[in-house]
Amino acid sequence: MKILILGSQGSLGTQLTKVFVAPELLTWDRAEADFLNLPDLLVKLEIAKPDVIINAVAYNAVDKCEAEPEELDIALKLNFDFPRVLAQWCDINKATLVHYSTDY
Repeated sequence: MKILILGSQGSLGTQLTKVFVAPELLTWDRAEADFLNLPDLLVKLEIAKPDVIINAVAYNAVDKCEAEPEELDIALKLNFDFPRVLAQWCDINKATLVHYSTDY
């Protein structure tokens, strides 16, 4: 089983990476994937073909988001568009999506 952890260098992603042991564990963070570039992300997913995607990516700088309009756009892309695209990809490819959310 191939497991992909997204946001692997964040607080949650780091802990998930320590817990999951799989023959094929993939960990992507900003260095490996641009989570705001959804077309490129879809290409990477097609190449990787994970069976399970664990999404620990999120925008959580709430104060900054409320003060700067361009940050709101980033927040919407990461917290709305990104999970939607992941869910659609998983549905089409019969993969499992685990999506974490917080109270930020």
